[in-house]
Amino acid sequence: MLTSIVASTLLLAVGQADGTSLIAKHEQALREAKSLTVTFTVQHLPAAPQEVTLTFSRPGLIRIESPSILRMTDGNKVWEYDKTSNSYTEFDGGLEEAMDWLKADDVYAWAAFFTKDQFSKVTNVKSGNPKMIFGHRVTPVEFTIDARSSKTGTLYIDQALGVARGASIKAARSGDSSELIVLAKEISFGTDALGASDFKFVEPAGAKKVEVSARDMGKWYTDLSEALKVAKASNRLVFIDIGTEWCGYCQKLAREVFPTTEFKEQAKYFVFVHLDGDHQKDQVSQFGVSGYPTMVILNKDGKEIHRIVGYRPLGDILNEMNKARSMGD
Repeated sequence: MLTSIVASTLLLAVGQADGTSLIAKHEQALREAKSLTVTFTVQHLPAAPQEVTLTFSRPGLIRIESPSILRMTDGNKVWEYDKTSNSYTEFDGGLEEAMDWLKADDVYAWAAFFTKDQFSKVTNVKSGNPKMIFGHRVTPVEFTIDARSSKTGTLYIDQALGVARGASIKAARSGDSSELIVLAKEISFGTDALGASDFKFVEPAGAKKVEVSARDMGKWYTDLSEALKVAKASNRLVFIDIGTEWCGYCQKLAREVFPTTEFKEQAKYFVFVHLDGDHQKDQVSQFGVSGYPTMVILNKDGKEIHRIVGYRPLGDILNEMNKARSMGD
């Protein structure tokens, strides 16, 4: 009986190891690895999980594949393949041009493979009691991702590997919340870097190549003045999405509406802008926003011609955009 109590006490002590040191160990293991392959599920609650695979290799090789998108770079070229439309973009570049992929919450748990000082701004770090994920004992380590943000994170550090077997990313404020859960089924490290040929895109049968200029048309700007210059030069309207990280319906728009082929096709008529209501108050204040999400449509001269307040499904958003086009002509 005494032996059992001692063993349980020791196990609890291991499980509640200092959270900061566990994060440091996780980051170091990723930085020292030559290659990394992870098969994991991504679940934006309450939606169903989707399976994703990522492969990273030194010096800057990336392959990330979800059911709808394949992103790759071999260090010289960068490809994004949209499976739904069977179309892809290709342009010169490597790791630096692909860094935006690593900022996504989906791959947050393993982005430190390439991202330096990823955890330098985390605060309020604390570890929790051990739990099991896919048969592996992990220690949850909770923290605030950035003091300027409402987002919190939890890394599930595998006690055997010393590396996260998944993560939970939450944003909450004023009763509104969103949560993303990422759980790895398989993780493998390589002691040698992989060949660049493994990261070269092979065009699927019938796939259409979209020229880079068309890709740029669908870019989301974060500076309104820059977007207005582009709108004037290209004779388009400006579609401004105003939201916050903690707004659940804002995140729903970002997941379910903006990535669709039908919405992306509107780039022929609109310059897209995203403004954060918490961190870009200087740009947002001029619109008198009383709730999130709010979508404001301007003509090319910067005059507001239409507004959409609150979450709307894709069909409604497209109808409102068509209405704005008739106003702006």
